[in-house]
Amino acid sequence: MGNAHKCGGRSFIGDVAALRSGLPPVNPRTTMSTPTPPRPFTDILPLEAVTDAATHYVRVSLDEDPAHPEAARQTADGSSTRTLPRTPPRTAPRTIPILGRDSTVHPTSGPRFGPDAVPRRENRTLVLSVVRHRLLSLEQLAQSLFPGQAHQVIGRRVGRLVADGWLQTWDQPVQLGGRPRYVLPTARAVRFAYHALEADARGTAAEALLRTMRPARPPKPLALEPGVTPPFFQHQRETNDLALAIAHRSGLTVSWSSTWERPFPATADGITLPQPDAVFLVATASGPRAILLEHDRGMEPVRHFHATKTARYADLLARPELCARLFGAATLEIWVSVLDARERRPLRRLTQLLATAEREHLTSHMRFTLGGWLNAFPDRGVFFPRGSAPLTEDVAATSHPLEPLNAGWEIPTPPTAAPS
Repeated sequence: MGNAHKCGGRSFIGDVAALRSGLPPVNPRTTMSTPTPPRPFTDILPLEAVTDAATHYVRVSLDEDPAHPEAARQTADGSSTRTLPRTPPRTAPRTIPILGRDSTVHPTSGPRFGPDAVPRRENRTLVLSVVRHRLLSLEQLAQSLFPGQAHQVIGRRVGRLVADGWLQTWDQPVQLGGRPRYVLPTARAVRFAYHALEADARGTAAEALLRTMRPARPPKPLALEPGVTPPFFQHQRETNDLALAIAHRSGLTVSWSSTWERPFPATADGITLPQPDAVFLVATASGPRAILLEHDRGMEPVRHFHATKTARYADLLARPELCARLFGAATLEIWVSVLDARERRPLRRLTQLLATAEREHLTSHMRFTLGGWLNAFPDRGVFFPRGSAPLTEDVAATSHPLEPLNAGWEIPTPPTAAPS
């Protein structure tokens, strides 16, 4: 499939790590509330180990910089008449990365090993994954890309990419415990991914989707102030948790996964497009299926969800030819995960959101679940049957008749116009 990378018998665009088919998925520790504790993190295949650091980049070696002659050690005689070669003092300021735990890392402004140096192999995977998710914690990197590796080992790899200008770090301020470290792409990484992801998708099922999502020019990377947690941070972190769970632990063949802000154009063919929190492309027996995820934390009125989500999805699904052109898939589903951080009654919130889908005749295309269920059990039944509301507010998954992620996929359900 063009430039798609092969891993474990599956094709993935943008270096989405794969599971070997036949192995049981695992449920690593989650940051969201879950009905039961997750199982141990043991059996996701790690990426191929690389011991030669020089193979990570297109360069000759790590020791090409000439030694400073003034730093040469003197001979044993200690002669005062011995002259050492001197170099003129440095006049331009030198940029040195700040690697402290309490501040954002400031990467060097240019490539260390020539203008053509680019990440290779595991480093390429890491950089593209961070770009596709806007930011990732060391914990999320360990769970998705480097299972079994200590955070110190992952931190050293990140540190090399920071020093080379590909990544930057941000420490989340918390009241208790250590400061969780997050990794963000630099402008250089975003420019690299802008072309690399498009090249990987060329000639694959994800080509049309990437053409729709790819802006006219590389966007600006996410910028976070040291010591300040932005209002959107919790939503972004939880969305990334869900995206990684679906891509790595659901058992689905995911060829694209991303959590970009406003991933689609504002309009297409005269209609206003919805802006999902995450976008997936899944391979099925009947062809590729586009999945658009909406993660609702209960922070906005239900009428806002109706106006900006269900009403816009209804307009989009009424145009099946437009869906196929935008996403390269004949089938489209909307998944809604609910957390309700404000009222702490997520199933009541879910019922209210389901009512907006019924009003727009979207119950066959819009499916609902709790965020904790989807994050903890992506390989099990977590969705309510299409159009069905919960009969109780008990958040235990065993108290409800739930369906797996791929329920109903045996028979294709293409978008259809809403009945008049």
